[in-house]
Amino acid sequence: MTFFASIFAQLTKYVSSEVVMIAAMIAVGVGTAAIIFILGYPIFCVRKKQEPEAEDLDEDPGIFGTITPALAGVIPEREKETREFNQLLRGAGFYQPGARNTIYALRLLLLIVPIFMALYLCVLEPKGATMYVSIGIFTGVALMIIPRLYVQLVQKRRYEEIRRGLADTIDMFGMCASGGMTTSESLEHVSEQLEEYPELARELRILRRQADVGGLESAVADLVSRVNIREMRQFANLLLRGSRLGNQMAGTMNEQADHLRVTRRHMAIAQANKTPTKLVFPLMFCFAPAALIMLLTPALLDVVDFLESGEDLSPSTITEAMDGTTQSEILDIGISSEN
Repeated sequence: MTFFASIFAQLTKYVSSEVVMIAAMIAVGVGTAAIIFILGYPIFCVRKKQEPEAEDLDEDPGIFGTITPALAGVIPEREKETREFNQLLRGAGFYQPGARNTIYALRLLLLIVPIFMALYLCVLEPKGATMYVSIGIFTGVALMIIPRLYVQLVQKRRYEEIRRGLADTIDMFGMCASGGMTTSESLEHVSEQLEEYPELARELRILRRQADVGGLESAVADLVSRVNIREMRQFANLLLRGSRLGNQMAGTMNEQADHLRVTRRHMAIAQANKTPTKLVFPLMFCFAPAALIMLLTPALLDVVDFLESGEDLSPSTITEAMDGTTQSEILDIGISSEN
């Protein structure tokens, strides 16, 4: 306590105590978010790389052990929001049972740590209690959004990876169908070949095991619910039709793969066409001010030098100077400027 008090006393010599308190609270909030992210991110990465069988059997309650469900249940939530968030977790590939509790526990910690820090600062500096509490609540509410945004970002990247690999996947399924392989054998073979798209290979392995246990139709329906994108629904329809028609679907699968590649190319062209529009604001707020500073600074320095020199450039003074200049002097000035 004495150590922090001495640091506080030293800082207040240069800036006001309110500024020191606000900076300390912001630093604690950002540091808390960074520590929780550093602790949680490797655990999520390791769990996502586990085999699906281990994920299905894993009964770990969450990142903080047995207290994780208690922390997750502090903030109330409607049943509809819970279902939507569970679907978001499935879309992001977090299939372990403790994923939801872990995210909610991290959200609670990011909310309460800045608030407790604000209350602590209120004890040290009662004069700014209202300001500290307001900033603490605002910082906590802003930080508690981070876990959900992280899950949404993971889902977006995962869907993009699956989209990229579906064309090659359908091509390989077409070759397997033309070779007379069954659906289960095709799923196993294709999932082993998709090393460049691990998330798609993971979904195909889950699909094969679910199809072996409960039938292909229910397994495909669950796949579409996990990866709810248009391309996956098309792939699911092809898979169901291929299981009934066999090698007759080989040509249709190849055509569908080509169609997906053309669609991807059009999407890439559309994204490229949007680039100039997206660059307007960075150029306006980043490049343009720097360019204006470089162009206007010399002229502004000349103006400042002139104002400091105290010279008189009134119209009457300029007229008198021009009247006093002879024709020969004007010609000399013009010749020297040309040289």
